Amino acid sequence: MIKNIKYSTQIARHLIQLASFLIIPEAFILVLSSFASVWTALITGTFVLAEQLSSLLILLAVIPVTMLLGRFFCGYMCAFGSIQELLALIAGKLGIRQIRLNQKTDRVLKLTKYIILAGTFIGWTVGISFETLSPWSAFGRYVRLSGWSSPYGMLTIGGVILVLIMVESLFIERSFCGISVRSAQPSA
Repeated sequence: MIKNIKYSTQIARHLIQLASFLIIPEAFILVLSSFASVWTALITGTFVLAEQLSSLLILLAVIPVTMLLGRFFCGYMCAFGSIQELLALIAGKLGIRQIRLNQKTDRVLKLTKYIILAGTFIGWTVGISFETLSPWSAFGRYVRLSGWSSPYGMLTIGGVILVLIMVESLFIERSFCGISVRSAQPSA
């Protein structure tokens, strides 16, 4: 019975991921762009509620859901995480073995995600474009296909980080998002 519920939940999750990827692939970038907009306006002293209202509404929609349901947005709706899972699945079908991480290595990889996020916030603070720094932004451009005609193409810091994350995802499922710890201990 519990196996059936778990299987049904996984099916529902994958259907929501597929729908989100096809219908709103850049939903996650919209959330990050909203953070960038509000943050930049606050830092520069140009915050006007009427101008930031749409960004605030997006944040008010996502933050409480995340606080109540945990990483629902990440696990169900984020195309960035979904593509990492898909790459791991493809790697498995191609016979590429998944790397099992010990807890220390897993913590370091998770820390890397937060360092990149902090770098993105620092970039916003000093006026560096979100478009060039963020792997999330690069992914959003390429999913929308607008990145293919970009004069910079993948030659941005975010684009290079994105490629590294995608390659890493072939060996470690959701390596960047880190939904679960991969244990190096053999299972009993």
